Amino acid sequence: MRGISRTGLFMKGRGFSAAVLSFMNALYFMKERNRNENIHRYHSSTGRTEAAAKEIVKGIEAVAGMKAVLIPVSSFNEKKDEYIKELQESAGVLFGTPDYYAAESWQLKQWLDTCPVSLGGKLGGAFATSNVPQGGPVMAIESILTQLLVKGMLVYSGGTSLGKPNIHLGPVCTGPEMTGMDLFPVFGQRFASKADELFK
Repeated sequence: MRGISRTGLFMKGRGFSAAVLSFMNALYFMKERNRNENIHRYHSSTGRTEAAAKEIVKGIEAVAGMKAVLIPVSSFNEKKDEYIKELQESAGVLFGTPDYYAAESWQLKQWLDTCPVSLGGKLGGAFATSNVPQGGPVMAIESILTQLLVKGMLVYSGGTSLGKPNIHLGPVCTGPEMTGMDLFPVFGQRFASKADELFK
């Protein structure tokens, strides 16, 4: 089952689910008996973070048994009970954001500050979109990853351990031409594979 909205992504598969959450993007992996679900939450003022989220979905769905559904952060309260249940059952969550002055968006920060669910023990990761490649998007990812560590999540980046393409802390794409977008499906596939390895 696949659904796309302005803010999120949902994946089903072999025995866990995943969700990604960001100012504009979020994706969760939820552990259930015979189901893998990923939710990718996002908010995108220019559409670039949403496009990046969709590329991550492609990578997640390349892992056997995995599917994804997009769910917007901006509409979290509209289906709050449903989303809380999904987050509680998730094994992992990816967070994505546009770079705002070398930080994550205030919408994602606010959601993380008031998160209605314990994220401890879940796999977490981050990605960003930006107008410029220098510094800002990496700092936004670092800020998100720091918050995930404080929440007790197992932080995933893949780093350089998986070889080329190297995705250090998380993928970044820049500018209206979306330079670097080719990294997003690779990151999605690697994140889903790691969640499957850890939580099957």
